[in-house]
Amino acid sequence: MPRFTIHNLSLLRHSALLVLLGVWLLVGCAADADIDATPTADPDVPVAIATVDAIQQEASDMSAAVSVVRMDVVAEYAPDGAIVDTDAPFGDHDATLEIPFGEIPPRGGVHHPLWQTCGLYFDPVYPKHALHSMEHGAVWVTYQPDMHPRDRAVLENEIGIDPWVIISPYPGLRSPVVLTAWGVQLEVDDVNDARIAQFLDEFKSGIQAPEPFASCAGGTAITMSSQ
Repeated sequence: MPRFTIHNLSLLRHSALLVLLGVWLLVGCAADADIDATPTADPDVPVAIATVDAIQQEASDMSAAVSVVRMDVVAEYAPDGAIVDTDAPFGDHDATLEIPFGEIPPRGGVHHPLWQTCGLYFDPVYPKHALHSMEHGAVWVTYQPDMHPRDRAVLENEIGIDPWVIISPYPGLRSPVVLTAWGVQLEVDDVNDARIAQFLDEFKSGIQAPEPFASCAGGTAITMSSQ
């Protein structure tokens, strides 16, 4: 099978979104049709909405099915050694949430309403904000804070300033470099590992993101040292 390129991902992403758009259009049309067809002769009789509820449930089920297909594709084309959550959750927003730093960044779940503006950071950024950026399609590249400056320069120069990438140190990180996208994660020991570029090519603004066309600009640029 030929390598699944970013071009292929874009096509598949557009196809998946078109399917979802079609589902929601059908929901809207069916709902309108149901309401228009509801008898209104007796104003004292409540309007039945069971049919509309059933259609909305069906749309929800179809959306979940598309999500499974999306993550199955991600699993097939992820670099060797990557962890893929085929059931990566669609996280809600919680303004009071605090996500502690652990040995590795989170791969999905509940996050803060404000996302982290993509870019290069020299201080740790908060997981609750970076996770929201990942929901928009960002890849979060984290590295151990005590990494040798030479290796850090190699990593930063290789990736550059990218509108879909966050680069930052991460306290307590168990591997020298960890790349995380929504539901996908790769740990590497060497900044020259070719899988770094492969991961970025496949998952920047990739199909794994619940909101792949949302922007990673205009969020917060706050870091741990700026508070």
